[in-house]
Amino acid sequence: MKRIIFIILIALALVFVLGVYLADLFYFKTSISENGTNMAVTVAILFFALLRTINNVDRKGLPFYEKAYERELGSAFKGRLFPRKRLLCACRYYSEGNYRKALKNLFPLLKKAQLERDAVPVLLFIALCYTDVGLHEQAMQAYHKLLEFQPSNETAHNNLGHLYMSEGDYETAMKHFDEALTIQPWYYYAYLNRADCYLKLGDYEAAIRDAKRSLKEKSGGAEALSLLTILYALLEDTEQQEHYYQAAVAAGENPWDLDRAILRFRHKHGRRDNKEESETEEEFDEDDI
Repeated sequence: MKRIIFIILIALALVFVLGVYLADLFYFKTSISENGTNMAVTVAILFFALLRTINNVDRKGLPFYEKAYERELGSAFKGRLFPRKRLLCACRYYSEGNYRKALKNLFPLLKKAQLERDAVPVLLFIALCYTDVGLHEQAMQAYHKLLEFQPSNETAHNNLGHLYMSEGDYETAMKHFDEALTIQPWYYYAYLNRADCYLKLGDYEAAIRDAKRSLKEKSGGAEALSLLTILYALLEDTEQQEHYYQAAVAAGENPWDLDRAILRFRHKHGRRDNKEESETEEEFDEDDI
């Protein structure tokens, strides 16, 4: 609502400036060049302000991000208006996928962090930004720095485990997932990630145990249901595979993506049905054409 009022005010200001200039030009017979430069600069400023405001009309305000990231932000920079506002701006840029601007706001805040409660959220969002742009080493460094301030941060342990797993270091990944679950025994994503780690290590039974445990924490979790579908496909348990397949689709998973994931894991783990895969690949080629 405030932005709409601002748009109306800018538009009225533009009309007023143009009206004054035209009146000056035609009524008072002032030459075009006399006030032309000042008028052009004023109109340009108002016009670009109008465009920017219109483009941001659907942009969520900072209070939205304060509520959305309430758990992650905690009481960071409590009583310090401008650092807190800058942190919220960084959260908004992160949500919008503008990681460069997010980091540009986060790094100065790291220098201003006086307490653990200030530094931890800043390091968390630095690590998240680095992760999303694929800079895993820098993300790991940020998480390790965060854990120096707060060793019992389950989110940092879980996210670190995921990063180590993506780098193929399953042993270190497992340690961080275990630590996250020691801190937070009902952590859905830590169970899910550890199940994925067990899958990659070939321990299907342990993976199934963790995936089912994650469902107790988040009933109907599409990620866990998809993982169980893949696991039972690898174990060639068609009844359970179909049960979890239907549940995953009902939870929002794309059937086509799930079918491809099953084929990919069967191929990787040496359990594919050559005839079935051949027929599916032929259908895939025809659909692509």
